[in-house]
Amino acid sequence: MVADRIVRRAPAQTVIAQAALSPLATVTAQASGSVRVLSDGKMRVEVRHLPLTAGFHEVWLLDPDDLTRMVAIGTLPDRPDAVLPVPPGIDMNRYRLVDISDEPDDGDAAHSGRSLLRGTLTN
Repeated sequence: MVADRIVRRAPAQTVIAQAALSPLATVTAQASGSVRVLSDGKMRVEVRHLPLTAGFHEVWLLDPDDLTRMVAIGTLPDRPDAVLPVPPGIDMNRYRLVDISDEPDDGDAAHSGRSLLRGTLTN
């Protein structure tokens, strides 16, 4: 008897927005990154040559029309890429500025004000 095998693959994810991340003036010009927001609600972040930190690097979405409006997406592990969940209900047309910050390990959930990389999401 020959058994048929059904190979199940995860559906391919579509990129719904992406951004190139550029270093801010206080960061070495070699620092760079990219972000792809996928249709499954995840964000793929790749970074290179970020300055070392005594705390951690955090990914944020900011409203470019009001930089005080921001949403923390998650922290980057000690490797050049990460996949982070985008919180449900986030308006990606409003929060289209991606920011990577240097955050101290002080228990304060607010943005440190030390941005390293930024880029604008486009469709």
